[in-house]
Amino acid sequence: MGDPRCLRTEDPHERRPSREPHAGVVVSVSAASDDAFPPEIRWPGGWSKHLVQAAVALALFVGACGGEPGEEYLPLRVGEECDYTLTLGGPGGTVTGKARSRTTRTAIAGRQYHRVAFVYDGLPGAEPDVWYYRRSANGIHGTDDTSGNQREMLMFPFPVEVDFTWSDSTTVASGEAHSFRARIEAIEAVELFARTYDHAVRVSDSGRRGLVSWEGTQYYARNVGIVKSVFKFSNGLHVEQVLEKCTA
Repeated sequence: MGDPRCLRTEDPHERRPSREPHAGVVVSVSAASDDAFPPEIRWPGGWSKHLVQAAVALALFVGACGGEPGEEYLPLRVGEECDYTLTLGGPGGTVTGKARSRTTRTAIAGRQYHRVAFVYDGLPGAEPDVWYYRRSANGIHGTDDTSGNQREMLMFPFPVEVDFTWSDSTTVASGEAHSFRARIEAIEAVELFARTYDHAVRVSDSGRRGLVSWEGTQYYARNVGIVKSVFKFSNGLHVEQVLEKCTA
């Protein structure tokens, strides 16, 4: 028997990704007021805090749960905690903060999910944020809805193939339309904090959440998950997220 923390549910009616593009971005929006941000780091359009959390909610974690080809690039492991450095820039200046994620497990509408919760430090007004992820034979699916009524999106496809593109869309729990396109660009080395991750998967994506659109690049390391993400948003905000460490 494999690691009991590594959950898998199969669905015979699972949608297969279309050969058009997106996935790595999970934009999770808090309903709280943007007024919690001081004026010097408040960006146009009332999206400061929302986009901070959007960028961080992408990150999944360390672990090695064997399974579908490509699964080692986006492993999920119950009990894992990961720390990230966030750098946000825009018309209002630049601010650096921290994020921490923790993975647990839960059931939604009879299906087992990995529950990924994020908390923030050094980012005034940013509130805890939660997304839910599920493995299937064709990839990792995600949702921020706990009612079971909203359709999941395919976040990362299996197997990993350079030049593979896919697209997806749904309505998230806040009621906003969320759509994206993504493409696996290359498998290459990426160096972060004096550490080199060989054979990392580079994914480019673009999409829209409500009135805001973005373009991004993410790096997935084998048996680690997302180690770096860079996003540029249509309101002038840009965000870089880098993994520091993960611990069980």
